[in-house]
Amino acid sequence: MHIQSRCLSKLLGAIRPNRAQPVHAGGVPVRKGGGAFALLALAAVAAPAAAQQSPYSVRLPTEQQVSPTVAFTVSLSPVDAKPGATVTLTVETDIQPGWHISAVGEELSDSPSLPTSIGFEARGLTAIDTQFTPSVKPRAVKIGDATHLQHTGSLSWRRTYRVLEQATTYSGTGSIRFQACDEELCLPPITLPFTLGAETTAPRKPTTLQVLAHKAMGKPTTIVLAETKLERRLINPSGLVTADPQKDIGEYVKQLRASMQAREPLTLGGAIEIDGSSVTLYIANQEEYSLVNTGAGNTNFQNTATYISIDYNSDGRIEAYESLASNLPIRIFDSMFVVTEISKSKKLIALQQVDIPLAGAVLNRKCPDFSYKTVDGQTVSTDSILGKTTILDIWAVT
Repeated sequence: MHIQSRCLSKLLGAIRPNRAQPVHAGGVPVRKGGGAFALLALAAVAAPAAAQQSPYSVRLPTEQQVSPTVAFTVSLSPVDAKPGATVTLTVETDIQPGWHISAVGEELSDSPSLPTSIGFEARGLTAIDTQFTPSVKPRAVKIGDATHLQHTGSLSWRRTYRVLEQATTYSGTGSIRFQACDEELCLPPITLPFTLGAETTAPRKPTTLQVLAHKAMGKPTTIVLAETKLERRLINPSGLVTADPQKDIGEYVKQLRASMQAREPLTLGGAIEIDGSSVTLYIANQEEYSLVNTGAGNTNFQNTATYISIDYNSDGRIEAYESLASNLPIRIFDSMFVVTEISKSKKLIALQQVDIPLAGAVLNRKCPDFSYKTVDGQTVSTDSILGKTTILDIWAVT
């Protein structure tokens, strides 16, 4: 589900103890010793990768991926095992000094960072081990009343598989998801996909609104735009970051923090009225507007579609969570819309209301339906908390 709202907590120029705030998409709040710490968006800087020696061994990050503080080598060996024989999937990890990642599978509710996860979908293999085993036990760090398990330096994880009797070859695809932190801040979670064995090329999933099955409701709505003078935080500040994270991580982080304070003007705006309530939509001054995302994902530092800003609370200020990608459905009050056109020459935004489940958090409006199980097995849903005062601390979206 696309969760519309953006990070509600402001990045701090200087780190100060404060209670962590909820984050609804594109990031997670960072808690260390009860404090809230800045969350920095990764710039599109690819790290140099070592030459790949074999289709059964890959170095991460690749030239198309970003991971400034942690590198991996993933391999399957041996490469010529016969049916019934054992092969080992090894994930070697090198973490830069001063940084750490969480242990695989750690599920502490008060952990300041996401647990590391290793996923692997094997072909021609069946798992023998139930989980990955680290070569080095994680260190235990007390954070408040909880104990956080962290890895530093170099280590590896291993899991064994057996080649299926009918298999003529074996391979697999997988991904490593982790979050790197130092003593002051945590970088956003990173997912590094990989392929081992025979190359498998899957068609890239489109990231436009065409992937969404929706039914139009009523006639399209056209919003006439007029000149305005507002600002919003720069959606994608990656162009302001020039430091190479592999050579100078300190300067890289410094530039990232500074870039997150950059602003851009919103030059056109127009109002829409729904069910007796009015709200204003804004767009920045760009040469061209696009409803298609050609980037690697839908986070705000990857999505290349035009962003529309909505002043939900009509306070004349645009907060980070009030800017939404136009290639995805957007929530206006308690209705869902898709953007069908943005025209600079015509000065208009065209919307179509669609019949899809409500998504996205808007202050003082209906909460989207949800249901999940707590760590003690209880089910919590919108129905179970209806009519009750409830605090939801959403600190990760996966």
